[in-house]
Amino acid sequence: MEQNIFRVKVVLVNVICLLTTLFVSSQTTLPPTWIGPTPGEITIDGQNDQINTEFATKINLAFQLLEKNRVPNGLLKDYAFEFAELSAYNGVVTDTNYVTPVALKTIYNTLMMSRIHANASQFITPQDYEQRWLNNRTATVITLSGLLFNYSQFKTNATTTGKLDIVNNQYKDKYTNGIWQNPYDSKLAFAIAPSVRTYKGYNFSVRFPQNLWITNTTQTIQSLQIDTDDGLGFRNITFGQNIAVAYTNTGIKHWLYRMILSDGKILNSHSKIFVEEGVLTSGQPTATNPVYGRVDITATTAFEGSYGSAKVEIDYASADHKIRKPLIVAEGFDPGVMIAPEEEYGFTSIKDFKKYNFGI
Repeated sequence: MEQNIFRVKVVLVNVICLLTTLFVSSQTTLPPTWIGPTPGEITIDGQNDQINTEFATKINLAFQLLEKNRVPNGLLKDYAFEFAELSAYNGVVTDTNYVTPVALKTIYNTLMMSRIHANASQFITPQDYEQRWLNNRTATVITLSGLLFNYSQFKTNATTTGKLDIVNNQYKDKYTNGIWQNPYDSKLAFAIAPSVRTYKGYNFSVRFPQNLWITNTTQTIQSLQIDTDDGLGFRNITFGQNIAVAYTNTGIKHWLYRMILSDGKILNSHSKIFVEEGVLTSGQPTATNPVYGRVDITATTAFEGSYGSAKVEIDYASADHKIRKPLIVAEGFDPGVMIAPEEEYGFTSIKDFKKYNFGI
């Protein structure tokens, strides 16, 4: 996701089709009972300064009579505007719950929107979360982030079994003979995703920084593992440590994540990443991928206190690897610095130049 974010405030109910790709802002002032981030402000584009708090007003009114301190973990799914279906990420993998970077953020946003009282303080702002992930991304390393949250939702039969009242369209706790009736089911959401969905190159590392693991559980993690679909099976993840990954072909790779908690509970998540041929600067050439020369250059004269640098990729015309009549192509700015810092040669490389300009 780009570093420069433009904002527009819009009414959520009118843009539900966009929510799967957006990140919720948390800057708007709302009625005092609203704990979650702003439901009327979405970061997408534009210059509109209008803030609509209709959703916040209506949801607060509906839950005004509820004894919010009784909600386990302070997170109530029914209170949230749902950017993702939390029940789909319950620790069981299916063919419909692959976790992408965007999906992980929508899960996080939904959990954050579900905060119904201030005791649910395990969150950081969406902006801080985005910046953390960006700060941890670096060349030749795919960075993981993940979450594990316990949350609550109303029992599906809470009103029909006498555990919850609805009075004038407002939820109200139910007491029977002076005894409070529990209307809540306890649930969990578990998800892990890589920082990118594609990568150019067969060899790289995977790293899971400690500050990109966000949770409200007090249980200890007995083990955390990853299977990167490279034939090595599950390997242990240690926060902050690199795991080497090597492939021999292109294609979609199915990554599996497994967590075992201290109570023996096993949780699973998964994602997909498409691996392409990268730029070879060593080893044996293939029919579709020659070996290129590479020279790293650093300026000898500083400009405003900094020394410029460049990676020079060379497609030699002769077997003796001597440059005689060069065609020099200089790329002034590569957007990969912002949107794909994992790519060692940026968003475009010498392979892309040859492919799109000469069809080779």
